[in-house]
Amino acid sequence: MAKQLDIRINGRSFSVAPVKLERKKIYGWNEMRVVTPDGELCQQAGLNSDGITIIPAGNIKTGMLREDALWMERSELIAIDAYGNKVKAIPSSFDTGIDLMEKTSVEDMLDHNLASVYQMTGDEAMLLSSKIGDDIYKFPFSYRGGYEQNTAFIITNGPNVFIVVGNDGGYEYIGLEQLGYLDTVEEEMSQEDEMDFAMF
Repeated sequence: MAKQLDIRINGRSFSVAPVKLERKKIYGWNEMRVVTPDGELCQQAGLNSDGITIIPAGNIKTGMLREDALWMERSELIAIDAYGNKVKAIPSSFDTGIDLMEKTSVEDMLDHNLASVYQMTGDEAMLLSSKIGDDIYKFPFSYRGGYEQNTAFIITNGPNVFIVVGNDGGYEYIGLEQLGYLDTVEEEMSQEDEMDFAMF
């Protein structure tokens, strides 16, 4: 069963399941397959630095070691700020729920670097859509929890509800205080550079 998000708006709670919209499912995709002369599918592999050992694809992973050269699990890592203080982890939005309180504009949403789109599914998705209407809500979002939090927007398209997740692009409009112009300087041709058709 898909994980449920608890979305709260105007004192009412809606339980919906987000389904990520993959680009390849919308636009399709292609892939190259290499086969032997007998038609068997070839598998990609790498060659170890010794020049002898063949390593099949997917068998090389990045790992972290402690000072004593023992393997370190990712769960053992902690984050610290610039002053050396431990940073508190952010809980997942699936654990805390989402309160829709801040309305925003299309321009604000498009000023962000949008990376992921989730469609809300479930029995209450259509009820949530009617509650949101044509408004766009902005809220902090963390899918897995951890130390990073994204900015998300919830929008509707008819009965469908979508959460669009991204980050602030940080772009600042400078504007044009002074219009630019092209300053062309006419070069005077010297007597030597003038073309005389009698030369032909």
